[in-house]
Amino acid sequence: METTRPRGHGEGSIRKRKPGLWESRGWFDGKRRSFYGAKRKEALNKLKEAQRRHEEGRLPDGKTQTVGRYLDSWLADVEPTVRPETLRSYRLNVERVKPHIGRIRLDQLKAPAVQNCYTKLLADGLSKRSVQQAGTVLHKALSDAQRLGHVGFNACDSARAPSPAKQEMRVLSADELVQLFEATASDRYHALWVVLGTTGLRLGEALGLKWSDVDLTRKSLTVRRALQRQTGRGLQFIEPKSKGSKRTVELLDLTVDALRAHRERQTFERKAALDRWHDQDLIFASPTGTPLEQGGIWKHWTAALDKAGLPHIRRHDLRHTAATLRLQAGANVKVVQELLGHSSITLTLDTYSHVTPGMQRESADALDALLSSKRGANTQRVPG
Repeated sequence: METTRPRGHGEGSIRKRKPGLWESRGWFDGKRRSFYGAKRKEALNKLKEAQRRHEEGRLPDGKTQTVGRYLDSWLADVEPTVRPETLRSYRLNVERVKPHIGRIRLDQLKAPAVQNCYTKLLADGLSKRSVQQAGTVLHKALSDAQRLGHVGFNACDSARAPSPAKQEMRVLSADELVQLFEATASDRYHALWVVLGTTGLRLGEALGLKWSDVDLTRKSLTVRRALQRQTGRGLQFIEPKSKGSKRTVELLDLTVDALRAHRERQTFERKAALDRWHDQDLIFASPTGTPLEQGGIWKHWTAALDKAGLPHIRRHDLRHTAATLRLQAGANVKVVQELLGHSSITLTLDTYSHVTPGMQRESADALDALLSSKRGANTQRVPG
């Protein structure tokens, strides 16, 4: 084992403990702290990060701090970097786990305690999905603790969060989608159902659309924002969910027709509202031009399904319907990924794995037909 090698004044020291493990040390408020990494540079970077945080007054008390105290400081650190709704979810899940593991010293947190936490959360009445989400947030927080050198391993890695049963999506067939459109043709929200069912937009993206985002002549729209209710701030226009979510979508003729009819209806509503009209250029707005609440759409969606005589499905299943029908119509998976704004093609393939077996059969049949035709042509050219 290599001996400790001093660095410059106040920089700490670093040494190799064994193959694949380096340790860096530094002094903080009279206490020596160790940071570990698989490589020398990794251990050194953790020390430097700790020194930076200490200078900013944000370095926790190391081994004396509890899991609860660390999670509170972690929330303060991530607050500037995440969306308000994401932060709200983090806080909710932190408050769920703190009663069960919050008093344990951070460096003494082990997998059995985490596993016991999951068991108690289930006993408290939380669903498997909620406990899984709590485990995801805890894992992220402990990964950051490991990265910063507060702990040598992530206790969540060896604990097993419950796996909720995968919720089956229920998509409409092409006939059912047409049935929905025809039954709601005269309804105020008809154009919204058409947009959701043919473009695959998320509801928040559709409610954030402005007329300036749509080119009905070129038959396309661009997703530039989404509408979301945020705790303490009300309805807010936010950036799309990911980089890929900011996208341009080509429109079907029936979608263009529905939007044109909707614009005419909105013109009458604007005139009727007079000075009560709030012009925000929104495509889907209240009778006075103000943004629509996502939650308020539910009753209209249920009424539309009843009117069309269709089974009750989630609004989000219209997004799945649009993607499924595109794939069944022969669209390339990459094109569907871009249509939906998925961050990776893997996500698209995993989500719509129920469609791909049929696509594989069609692909095999098409290749079989192609090769058979070539083989027949070559046979005819062979001299007798």
